[in-house]
Amino acid sequence: MKFKSLLFGIIFLSTSACFAVSRTIDNPQSMMVGARQMSLGGTNPVLDGDIGGMMINPSMLGTVDMMPFSLTSQRLLNAFDYTLLSASLPFNLTLPFVVDGQYMVQRLLFGISYGSVGLGGIPETVLDGAVPRQVGTFFSGYQVFQGAVSTVFYDLFGFNMVSTGIAGKYISHDVTSVKNSALGLDAGIIGTYDLEVYMIDRLHVGISALNIFSTPFSVDGGGKSFLPIEFYLGGRVDMLNDQLSLFAHNSFSGFSYGAEYLLGPGFSVRSSTDFNRYNLGTGIVFANVSGFGGQPYDIRLDYNMSINAEDVDSSHTISVTIMGGSQLSSPKIIKPIKDYLTSTRRTEIKGIGPKNQLIQLYNNGAFVRSVMSNRYGKWDVPDFDLLEGKNEIFAEATSVDKEHSEKSLPITITLDTTPPELDIAIFPEENELVLLVLTAPDTVDVLGVLGGSTMPLTKVSEGTWEGRVPLPPEHIEKASVPGEFSYVDVAAKDAVGNESSESHVPYFVTMSFPPDKSVHEKENLRLIGSSSPMVKEIKVGVDRVYIDDNKWFSISRKLTMGKNSIPITYRTLNDEDHQYHVRVLRLASFKDLEGVKGKRAIELMATLGVVFGDKDEMFHPNAPVTRKYMARVMVKAAGLTVAPKAKTFFSDIPPNDPDAPYIEAAIENGLMVAYPDGSFRPDGSLTMGEAMSFLSSAGIAGEGEEENVKSGLVTRSELATALSYQPKYEEKISDLVNFEKGY
Repeated sequence: MKFKSLLFGIIFLSTSACFAVSRTIDNPQSMMVGARQMSLGGTNPVLDGDIGGMMINPSMLGTVDMMPFSLTSQRLLNAFDYTLLSASLPFNLTLPFVVDGQYMVQRLLFGISYGSVGLGGIPETVLDGAVPRQVGTFFSGYQVFQGAVSTVFYDLFGFNMVSTGIAGKYISHDVTSVKNSALGLDAGIIGTYDLEVYMIDRLHVGISALNIFSTPFSVDGGGKSFLPIEFYLGGRVDMLNDQLSLFAHNSFSGFSYGAEYLLGPGFSVRSSTDFNRYNLGTGIVFANVSGFGGQPYDIRLDYNMSINAEDVDSSHTISVTIMGGSQLSSPKIIKPIKDYLTSTRRTEIKGIGPKNQLIQLYNNGAFVRSVMSNRYGKWDVPDFDLLEGKNEIFAEATSVDKEHSEKSLPITITLDTTPPELDIAIFPEENELVLLVLTAPDTVDVLGVLGGSTMPLTKVSEGTWEGRVPLPPEHIEKASVPGEFSYVDVAAKDAVGNESSESHVPYFVTMSFPPDKSVHEKENLRLIGSSSPMVKEIKVGVDRVYIDDNKWFSISRKLTMGKNSIPITYRTLNDEDHQYHVRVLRLASFKDLEGVKGKRAIELMATLGVVFGDKDEMFHPNAPVTRKYMARVMVKAAGLTVAPKAKTFFSDIPPNDPDAPYIEAAIENGLMVAYPDGSFRPDGSLTMGEAMSFLSSAGIAGEGEEENVKSGLVTRSELATALSYQPKYEEKISDLVNFEKGY
């Protein structure tokens, strides 16, 4: 018998001075239970929600709703007096581990229990020779202090609900004035499955392990006594809409079987047996008892009587439990299990709460809708509408008399249906093209495409993505201005799958007119171009240009004769200046060359400053080459310096003749000769042979070329063409039309 074994264990522990060995003692904790627990077998591990059973299975705390307090007194064999005090406190705690990037919030139940058992009048003996002799009596007993924590998980391991618990304890043993103590650890679990078949409501399976870790008691003589490791396994079936519960579990001497039946509201009867002991008990709930501050409480009174089969002695247990405020228990939201982010406008909200009660759901403090819980306390809203942004959802239970429960622990769902907005910056940095994308912190992927190739982007900080590739050749420093924009295509996706529209982003500057390496015949040139949003400022040369609302700009520039490289400086969003250029060849032009053979030769030689037209801006290509025209050509070709005013005068050249300084320079440098009569004959026309002879004598044309030319007078057009074929000018023309050098 467990009762007698406990008695012998206490006496043995107190008189074991003669034995210096380790022994296992009986665990007094297994008898420290409430009256309801005792009526249903004592070591029953499946009585969830009853704090009177914390000493057997700490997971019983998991389904406690209020803040109960329980007091139990038990008289065993008219010798042992058990006392048990238990209390618990619900608490919502943010757990330190992360699931899917979020901290878990879990409802924890903390419980404390104190149990004591003592036996007085134990004979104290000494050996008088070989005969023991009583010299008095002493007291021996145990005290157990237990702290437990429990929590509930839903839809786990195939069960609808799983309650888990763990408890630490301190056990002290008093023998007269000697006290020994030990520490221990207990754990337990209860799984509940909603069967929902005819007559059967639920199945429960529970297991607990006591003293899975413990320190030993020290006894006289150096011996040690250990608390036993005990395992309790049990099952329970709830039937007839929870009116009847059947139990089976292991006990002190085999299996114990029990039942609890609810006769009416607040009144139940219980019984159990392991065929060595019989238990019979009852429980009465007194509802709405006025308490502190006028707050009504529910109080349960439990009684049990246990009778041993071997004798007629009986034990009696009475428990008084304050079950907390007399009100509806708070519902719980069990799906979703944690806060989350979504792009779906509807979601499922599931929970558990008081049975057959109206559950009201609130979103951001405003009532949204209600739903009835079923006979198991379950409720479900499969199509709960979400608002854009944050949705803080909680539930309340309410009865027909408009009594409201406490609010449930809220769940927060953030609805995000807005695609990511992108703020894009593109700029050159040294020899790289940098793409910087600013977006919302919840963006999980940004993709860039440049020139048909993927541009890898990396997340450098929350909401900031960066990509770098070698700078394209058309955008290196001092490259020519491109005629068309370059583009980067950028798209992003946020954490809930919203995808941004693809951004087709142009960058830097284009030039519509003139194109690079163009030929222009006028002194003034108007540049027309377009700027992208990636540019803050544009300068042409040193002049800042105005950019209109459509990102167009224009500015007029004066060209020098020959090759011009016009710098285009743009300032990027990172306040760095970078430069392009536009290359333009300005050729001399004349009004009367349209359709004229040798037009390009005339323009090139005129650009080089060798041939020229008249004041009327015409070249007169068919006019014969006169001696004074030839004198000017010779001086220009030789690169001679001409005095502002001639000193020598010829009889047929007026002093103020503009050709007089050129004629004088040609005569003085031996390029031409005057006639013996002191005249120059400026208007005399030359043949091609004569013209080539002059050029040959000056080293401009090759010797003997005058012998291979046509007869007759030479025109200005023919002279310009002949000059363009001379090696000296072929090289200069080649340099003139080569846009890659010579600026």
